[in-house]
Amino acid sequence: MTDIHHYTALKLMAEDTTHVLALASHVQDGLFPITSMTFDSNAGAFTCLINRFCWEMCDHFDHHQSYFRVHCGLTIRHVTNVYKRNFHQKGAERVLNLLTISVVQNEGGYSIRLLFSGDREIDIQVTKIDCVLNDFHHPWPTTTKPAHWHEHVEELNRVV
Repeated sequence: MTDIHHYTALKLMAEDTTHVLALASHVQDGLFPITSMTFDSNAGAFTCLINRFCWEMCDHFDHHQSYFRVHCGLTIRHVTNVYKRNFHQKGAERVLNLLTISVVQNEGGYSIRLLFSGDREIDIQVTKIDCVLNDFHHPWPTTTKPAHWHEHVEELNRVV
C-alpha cells in the first residue's frame, strides 16, 4: 500500500473467539457514538457505527505527516440480549472511546463485550459468534495517534 487513493476498505468476519480478537485489534481506540447502536430483537442483530483509528495504516504512508481514521460498521448476529453497564441516559458524554472487544463462553453461547473508557461496557449475549466489520468510506487524515498510558511509563518515571 503506497497511495491513500488505492486504499482497500477493510471487511472482516468473525466466527470464533480468535477471529473476534483479530477484529478487536482493528477497532481499538475507535470513537463510538452511543446514539449509533441499535439492537433489533426480532432479527437478533446488534449494529453500531465506529470511527476507527486505522492501525493497519500507521507504517504504510511514510510520506504523510498524519494518521488516518475511517467510518466502519459492526454487526453482531444471533443476539439474544444486550446489557449496558455504567451508561447514563442524561450523561454529557455521547461519544465513547472503545478500548477493546472480548469474548467469554457461557452456558447459552457467548458473551461478546465491548469495553469502553470510563468503565462502561456493552455485554452482547449470542448463541454463536457471527460478526462483520466493514469500512464505509475512504480514510481521512488526523494528526493525533491514540496514546496508551503503558507506552509512557518510562517518561513518567523520569518526571517523578
